[in-house]
Amino acid sequence: MSGKGAELALVDSTILSQAPLRLLASGMGDALAKWYEGKPCYDRMKEPDSATQGALSLSVQTRESILSLGLKAKEDVEARRNSYAVEKIVEANILLTAIIGGLGGAKFRVAVAHALCYGLTVLPRVHQNLHGEMVSFGIIVQLCLEKNEKELQVLLPFFSQLGLPITLKALGLTNVEDPLFWEGLKRTCVKGSSVHNLPFPVDEQKLYHAMLEADERARSIRE
Repeated sequence: MSGKGAELALVDSTILSQAPLRLLASGMGDALAKWYEGKPCYDRMKEPDSATQGALSLSVQTRESILSLGLKAKEDVEARRNSYAVEKIVEANILLTAIIGGLGGAKFRVAVAHALCYGLTVLPRVHQNLHGEMVSFGIIVQLCLEKNEKELQVLLPFFSQLGLPITLKALGLTNVEDPLFWEGLKRTCVKGSSVHNLPFPVDEQKLYHAMLEADERARSIRE
């Protein structure tokens, strides 16, 4: 592995429309993190440069595209049918997120959702989940930490309708007494972790209680 990025990526939405819905849904969750995690980073900047402002604008566009067309794309993929909605979601998941990452660089990055995803990889059973599935749950956890009721009311039903696994049980996190579970939270909150990109302190206990709240809210949506 040279570490050199690809010079060209060819994406055929017709092929992707025949793929399992789980893959597209996971991609939507991961793409939404560009805004939900990037915005707190942006808000802490005193003088954001033009590239970072561009990243923010594109993250807003990504969010709007996914929330407005995501469920239609789901319906079309379930029918194994390519469509405008599928193409726009593929564009958001792959193209826009790549441009956002290029423009935002290290400044417009991640927060709780990705930190938690990576921290919990110490648990072998979470490896059954796709990256975007873990990130989707992490976004809900972050919103609980932020007490962002407005966005919780938007994302919880949306993720549920996409079929994303956003409960502890669905993600295989049923044993919260497992030392590895707490090791995962410890790693999530280690000094230098992106979990600290929020404008308030986050420790293992706060993170744990936010996870329980996220789980309770997700279960109430599905009952």
